[in-house]
Amino acid sequence: MSEDSQQPMAKTVGEVYALIGWGRYHRTLFVVCGLAWTADSIQSGLLSFMKQEVVKEWDLSTEKLSFLQNLFFIGEIFGCLLWGPLADRFGRKTAFLVANLSLASFAIAVAASPSFEWLVFFQFFVGMCISGVVVPFDTLLECCDPSITDQVTFGVQYFWTFGTIYVNLLAALILPHDVIDLPFAFGKLQPWRALAVIAVLPIILACLGYAFIEESPLWLQDQGRQGEALETLRRIARRSNVNIDRVTLLPLPPAHEETPPSLCKVVRWPYLRRTVSLCVIYLFGLMGYYGASLADPYIFAKPSGSTNYGLILFSACGEMFGVLVMSLVCRKVSLLNSLSFFFAMAGVVICLVLLKGNVPLTTLAMIVFVARACCMSCSCGYFLAAPKAYPTSIRCTAHAFVNLFGRGGGFLASVAGNFMNINVQLAIYGAANIICAITTFASRNLLLAEEQALESSSGKLGGQLSQPFNCPESVDDSGPRPLSYEGQITS
Repeated sequence: MSEDSQQPMAKTVGEVYALIGWGRYHRTLFVVCGLAWTADSIQSGLLSFMKQEVVKEWDLSTEKLSFLQNLFFIGEIFGCLLWGPLADRFGRKTAFLVANLSLASFAIAVAASPSFEWLVFFQFFVGMCISGVVVPFDTLLECCDPSITDQVTFGVQYFWTFGTIYVNLLAALILPHDVIDLPFAFGKLQPWRALAVIAVLPIILACLGYAFIEESPLWLQDQGRQGEALETLRRIARRSNVNIDRVTLLPLPPAHEETPPSLCKVVRWPYLRRTVSLCVIYLFGLMGYYGASLADPYIFAKPSGSTNYGLILFSACGEMFGVLVMSLVCRKVSLLNSLSFFFAMAGVVICLVLLKGNVPLTTLAMIVFVARACCMSCSCGYFLAAPKAYPTSIRCTAHAFVNLFGRGGGFLASVAGNFMNINVQLAIYGAANIICAITTFASRNLLLAEEQALESSSGKLGGQLSQPFNCPESVDDSGPRPLSYEGQITS
């Protein structure tokens, strides 16, 4: 063996992941993060069913019932101010555990609520905890070979669709009954309480997965803990049967920021303009998504007052189709162009739901199926774009901040559902998607730098990621430029 082959190899974190490939550790992390993503979907979907069912137990006015959804989304807004900065300050793994343990505890408390007031109280904290979903998503993004990051993060969206189908299937099986007899200490429960209990299972599995995941090496390196980052990478490699003992990590650029992360950085130059664009997209994008989801029970309501759960389940399956289509389209078309197209299509198709009552029920179900697919395709796109538009030091903080506007969009959708006719709601949700399509199209030049950064980090622009790239703070943000992705993108 030659002397050169024994020399240490200096690599970036991204290059080390390229050496490791997609191994056993990454499959484990993918499932654990996916289960946390599933929990968000389940709790969001549970709202629409709970709102219809709790009136069977308590005599509630429409105004009082509206607090159930409104406080949930308000809790999400507060949570966005908590979990992102927590993950950037104390680590992704710590924030992941605290968020999921808290979510499991409050979700169980929801099922045991002795009164409607306690139910609303617990739902507020469920909403606050569910906002921590950006942490496992960003962790997964940071811990993969850059050449497969896009497809991996698209893949985790299947867990969201699984959660949507899971809660709709459970609702179809449980809610028609008068009482549900659960094992262990739960005993006989009213259907909505039993549904809330069973919906917690994926969250508990995600908490157990904490024992099998590592801290993000990118975050460790960003914190100046170079040795810990390398040791973590070596443990990950051993679990994937890859030897990287001769690998060392390239240091971060000298100009790397060492100040603590804060929301102020996200809304200051040079990040301000991209933050504004992403906030608009999240606000109206998730307003359209949540609006379409929460409207399903009313779209498929039977004349007798009951709900056609079978058609709701079918339409929810459109989300899985939407993830598949987006992942295929983005292999050929840029992320921004794909987003513009699917936002426009979602706006048009949601407005077609206004034909309810004038078209056969099967046709209506297909329209809603396509609408849910388009909304999910858009969600895949902007959830991928946001974390990659910022450096490690503020990634979770920035993602949580723009997600705050998304949760605000969910809150607006909830308010519209409480006080507006279903046809007016659908028109608003369609218009929200059209606004996103226009914003994305109009911001193409502004976001071009972000798109180039995404493509560079996934290897689409060619060239091996090898030398640290210093992106000075003094660069003008008015035009396209490469962004620093962990200080690893070549100029």
